[in-house]
Amino acid sequence: KKKKFSEDEALGLIKDVLNALEHAHGKGIVHRDIKPKNIMVTGDNTARLTDFGIAMLMTERAEDGDPVFAGTLSYASPEQLDNASDVDHRSDIYSAGIVLYQLLTHISPFKGATAEETIQNIRTAPAPDINTVLPNSFSELSCIINKSLEKNPENRFQNCRDFIDAIDAYHRKTHIECRNCKFINRVKDKYHLKNERCEKCGKKLLSKKIPKILAAALVAGIVAILAYFFYPWPGYLSITATPDHSMVYINGEKYGMAPFDVSLPPGEYEIRVEKDDTYQTAIRTVTLVKRDTTELVVELTEKDVAYKKCYNTFKHAWRTAGDICMRFVEIATSSVRLERAKKYGISRQVTGFSNQIQGYKEAIDGLWMEYIDDFNELKNIQPKIRKTSYEMLAKDMKDKGDLNGLLTVEKHFHAYLSGGLDLADKETQKEIMTFCEFKN
Repeated sequence: KKKKFSEDEALGLIKDVLNALEHAHGKGIVHRDIKPKNIMVTGDNTARLTDFGIAMLMTERAEDGDPVFAGTLSYASPEQLDNASDVDHRSDIYSAGIVLYQLLTHISPFKGATAEETIQNIRTAPAPDINTVLPNSFSELSCIINKSLEKNPENRFQNCRDFIDAIDAYHRKTHIECRNCKFINRVKDKYHLKNERCEKCGKKLLSKKIPKILAAALVAGIVAILAYFFYPWPGYLSITATPDHSMVYINGEKYGMAPFDVSLPPGEYEIRVEKDDTYQTAIRTVTLVKRDTTELVVELTEKDVAYKKCYNTFKHAWRTAGDICMRFVEIATSSVRLERAKKYGISRQVTGFSNQIQGYKEAIDGLWMEYIDDFNELKNIQPKIRKTSYEMLAKDMKDKGDLNGLLTVEKHFHAYLSGGLDLADKETQKEIMTFCEFKN
């Protein structure tokens, strides 16, 4: 039997789910199957997130990812339909938005009469306005849900904390305590009350008392004078980069694509500008002075073709090693499930998991061939270019915390040159398995 949750209960439950996801995302894990069946609600209306059976590590993967769909269709994000192994944490945020909509309305927003219709709705249909289903709901709640269900991940909440903060702000705005009986009332906007009365005692609801005009004017005048002399006025930074739309990080935090202007507290800042693998990353240091504008113009240098090719080959080998590791992990998971199916005599599952394991083994063979092909290509590159390209990639990966994984690739490359690299070797397998930890 489906339990009917109030708006406050539904928002509280989804906050519990988002807090759990925030912890998982911080560890580099994407759940990929957020749905009501994987959320356990305790007696005190606390939500617990379960079943990380198809969760994956967040890694840098693109065209070489596994395209097989994983998850539950009605809760899948648009990008999850295309390539389940190439999603990031924002796919979970989308699925959480679906769950929130369903908790409030008992309706799956994009579910169609057939699987094909559901897929088409997920990819193209706008999120249905919750106000049409719940006329007494407020427009701000609809905005929160619609933002979580944006088709483009860049337009969604970029992390679980932003989603939670939006819910908290909405709750603060729509709840007010009656001064007479202390009952918590739900209102459209407690900051702009229009003769609303308490649901319990009937008394008029009041916001905080407004200070007398003269007192307010005096206080405002004093504050203005003190602010003028003592307030740490921000400095202003105007950033331009070539090529356009290069990504800018300020003290390690992503700020957006150049060109743009930003105000920041006075002080020294490290500005990192990067585009893609075809350009060198540029790092500059600027000092902002309050109420002054500092202009920063950065021109990224395009990497030489040979260096670029070598750089990308090392990086592809790094990605491929990570993919091999993931297939080993999937074999281990499926093997446990296979043994359980054998124990309970579920022949259909025994066949399915056996085929799944065989598929993973064949995938490993193909990926290992790619790994060796990368090493063949690197062997034919001039040692000086190879050394410089490796050092550039190592510097980039050190900044992202992935250097250990690249060191493993370098070790395997030298073993390959000496004829001592074999995937059947237990030590090589052990190194490949620890690679997942490096990419976590």
